[in-house]
Amino acid sequence: MFTLNNAVRGLNLKWKSVVARMRRVSLNIVVYLIWEQRNRRVFENTCSLVDSLFQKFQVILYMILYFHESNHLIINVG
Repeated sequence: MFTLNNAVRGLNLKWKSVVARMRRVSLNIVVYLIWEQRNRRVFENTCSLVDSLFQKFQVILYMILYFHESNHLIINVG
C-alpha cells in the first residue's frame, strides 16, 4: 500500500541535487493524491476540485521538505 512515507523515501541522500529529490517526491505525492481521490470516488461517492487537490499537494510537499530538512527523524506521515 502506498503511503506518504514512500514519498519521504525520495529524499534519500543518494539523489545529489535538490531538484531531483523534489521531482521524485512530487511524483510520489501526485500518485498518492490520485490514489486517494480514486478511493473517495469509489467508496464515498465524493469528489474534490482540482484547486483543492493542488493546495493539498503544496501543503504536503512543503511539509515534507521543511520537516526533512530540519529533522528527518520527526516526520512520520501515513
